[in-house]
Amino acid sequence: MRPIIKTNLTPAISREQKTYKQNQPKAGFAQYLDQALDEVKFSKHAKLRLENRHIEPGPAELQRLKQGISMAREKGSRNALVLIDHLAFVVSVENNTVVTALNCNTDGKEAKVFTQIDSTVIN
Repeated sequence: MRPIIKTNLTPAISREQKTYKQNQPKAGFAQYLDQALDEVKFSKHAKLRLENRHIEPGPAELQRLKQGISMAREKGSRNALVLIDHLAFVVSVENNTVVTALNCNTDGKEAKVFTQIDSTVIN
């Protein structure tokens, strides 16, 4: 039988080193999804409408818009009309994207018709 020769060429790995990655916070898909759902995006069309109609939603309105999208998502909505005071946003809930926007006070007195929505949130 041959004798076992121990050398110091490779350091021993302690248990702390083995479990180091297990103790790290996960920055995976779940965290990415949470961040993505928290962001509200505006389509190119919506950005043009906001600019042309002089609509500048502030932080409070944007927070209420996020809440409205979240409420619509909880109910299973895909495309929603979110009403915030005098502002109306048509939103793709699935994509977290505002499709168009208008100011009900300044966009004329004619009737407004919203199509291709499955829910309305008044927030």
